[in-house]
Order: sequence, then structure tokens, then C-alpha cells
Amino acid sequence: MNPQALQTSYAVEAVSRALAEWTVVAHAEQDATLAQRYGGSWRRDWVADAHARILYLCQALAVERPELLAHMCRWVASARPKDTQVLDDLQTSLRCCTRVVAEQLPGQAGSIAGTYLEGAAESLARPLPDPPPQPPADAPHPDLRLRLLEALLSADRDRARREVDQALRNGLALTDLYLHVLRPTLFAVGEMWHSGEISVADEHFATEAIRDLLARARTRFPETPARRTRIVTCGVSGDLHDVGLRIVTDLFELHGWPTTYLGANLPAADLVTCLGERDAGLLALSMSTCMHVRTGGETIAAIRAARPDTRIIVGGYPFQLIPELATDLGADGVAHCPSDALRLAEQWFPHA
Repeated sequence: MNPQALQTSYAVEAVSRALAEWTVVAHAEQDATLAQRYGGSWRRDWVADAHARILYLCQALAVERPELLAHMCRWVASARPKDTQVLDDLQTSLRCCTRVVAEQLPGQAGSIAGTYLEGAAESLARPLPDPPPQPPADAPHPDLRLRLLEALLSADRDRARREVDQALRNGLALTDLYLHVLRPTLFAVGEMWHSGEISVADEHFATEAIRDLLARARTRFPETPARRTRIVTCGVSGDLHDVGLRIVTDLFELHGWPTTYLGANLPAADLVTCLGERDAGLLALSMSTCMHVRTGGETIAAIRAARPDTRIIVGGYPFQLIPELATDLGADGVAHCPSDALRLAEQWFPHA
């Protein structure tokens, strides 16, 4: 990453809370109906939302990708696509923030940040795209996915276990269970939470139940890895999401790769140490949201300095949005799905 871009990113983050406060003041001065329309906690809520957008701005600045901020603002708007008032308020907030940044940040930092914010506001004027179907309409095992989703949304963990156990007894391959049942069901749960169809509690229950199903599936794995090259998997520091990473790790193990799963939120220094201790040939590094791309780039730089021969695959939502971001951060490859990660490992270590 560009050192100047990193410096700008950290400079904006250092004053991000104050910028958020001033943004809401400017917004309230422009629109006196905010308090009436959003209720008693409107100021606290809008400051929190503005602060989150500024933190996303800092990530976009670090990697010099203004579209990263625009994507995230459009993602927020897509949760209520028919509520034009919310969309108008979000655009107004972004433009208020643009003015605040121009007034409060000196020189080039304010100019660049303002350009990113204005671009995000302009992006909201374009029609919001429909999300791609996940899984595709012709994906296998649709009935099993539907029954599993119904069990999870009914908070019936035992039924979810029975559905999966019966499918495996009927001959469902473990790879298919992971790729065509559990992973798309996890995605569906996340989309339902984002659109407001289910609560945070519903999403947490379903996620933990899927985590339980993954643990049960691992009891069926072969005990001895067939390969020699060790793969380390983890999420970057600050990233608390790990179920997608667990799915990728399990599929590596299922296909005979010895793995060291380090979970979410791993500090870069400890990761570098572990790679050396395990003599890892490959690292699968997860950044599940756009809030972690700067840390991801810094982590990859630390690894390159200590272990230049270790191959690095990155994955997560930011790379679905901008595939080229993997190259920007210094990774060797990007996995848009677990199958991509397996393919790259096979390509790089065909005789491992």
C-alpha cells in the first residue's frame, strides 16, 4: 500500500468521531425534521452511522479505492430500497460530511477524502442493483437447503441436525454438504438479516447452529492428511467473523491438506511467528468486511518481510466487490469461494 495513502487514512481516522459529530450538526441545520422523523435517539444514531461511514472512508483511502466507500453506502441503502426518504437522508449526510471534511481537514487529505465522499453520494443516485442469486437457480440440493433454512429460522437445532444426518446417510458427499448446502444457507441467513426479515438473535442462532453442523461433519474426515504442504488459515486482526474461514479450512482438510486453523482476529505479529513455527507453504487470510482491508494489507506486508516464499490467498466480501484489491494488497491470489482456494492450492503445490 502507498505510505502516503496510509498516512491520510490514519489522519482522518484520528478525528473521525469529531467529523461525525460535525456532520450531524450540519445535517440537522439543513433539515429540521430529522428529530421528528427518527425519534428521541436520532442524534446518537446518526452520529454512529456517520462515524461508521467515515471509518469505511478511511479504509478506502488506505487502499486508494473510492469505489469501496461507494459500494458500502449502496449496500446500506439496499437494505431499504423502496424507502426513498432514507436514501435522500443518506445522500444528504454524505454531502454534509463532504463539506465538513473540506473545512476541517487541511490540504490534500481533505481534498481526497471529499472526492471519495462526493463520489459515494453520487453513486446513490443510480439504481440499486439486485443482488446476484446465491446459490444460482440451478444449484443442487434446493429442497435440503430449504428444509435446513426452515429448521434454523424455527430455532430447531435438532431438526437441522436430523436433516443433515439423513442427507449424509442417503449419500450426500461432504464436499457437496459444504459447498451446496451449508455455505449458501449461511449466505441466505445473512441476506435475510440485512434486509430486516430476521433479527440479530435469529441470525446469531442460525450461525451458531451451522457452526455446530460443521463440527459434526468434521468427525467424518480422514484422520491422516495425504499431503505435506501445511496451510495456515486465519482472519486478520479486528475481524471477528470466522464461519466462512472455517468452511474453507475444513475443505482443505477434507481434501488431504494439513491445516492450522487460527480462527478470527489474529494479530499480525503472532501470525508471522506461527507461519515460521509451522513452516507453512500457504496462508489463507480472511477479511470478511471492508472495515479490515487496511489491516489486511499491513498484515501481508509484514508476512512478505519475514517469509517472502509463503503463498497468500485472500478471501472475503471486499474481494467480491473489487477482485483487483487482492493484488493491491500484495496477495498471490483471491478466492471468491472455497473451490477457488482449493484450485489455487492444487495449482501452486501440485506434488505437495
